[in-house]
Amino acid sequence: MAYDLHLVRTNDWLDAADAPVTKADVDALILSDTELSWSMDYIDMQVDGEVNRFHLIDWKGEPFFWWYQDQIKFNSSDQDALIKLMRMADTLNAVVVGDDGEHFTLVLLPNGDASVTSRQQQEKEISTPTALSKLRAFFKR
Repeated sequence: MAYDLHLVRTNDWLDAADAPVTKADVDALILSDTELSWSMDYIDMQVDGEVNRFHLIDWKGEPFFWWYQDQIKFNSSDQDALIKLMRMADTLNAVVVGDDGEHFTLVLLPNGDASVTSRQQQEKEISTPTALSKLRAFFKR
């Protein structure tokens, strides 16, 4: 099963529709960045009973990113492409969030290179103990 990263404008990628990255946003991004272009590759997806075509986004002539409804998706192990995604997020006033909710940050190194780190978001406090929290408490004794 693939693991996706999501360029979104919300804290949780599942809420991306609340503050979408629109096609117009992506059009403007592509116009402002000569390394990006709309790809000839696309994915047809059924949305609300209709088939919609979502084009991939080429970076340096290769399809790395996918605009899908309200976000840009990424699924690659290419570190340079991940850094590009982070820079795209900065341009779009967005964040990059993994499927499991971790947030990614671009770190500029002293030598001028860039790196990406991730951190898990703090989970919301649950007011009633769950079976898992009871088990954890039991084994902490």
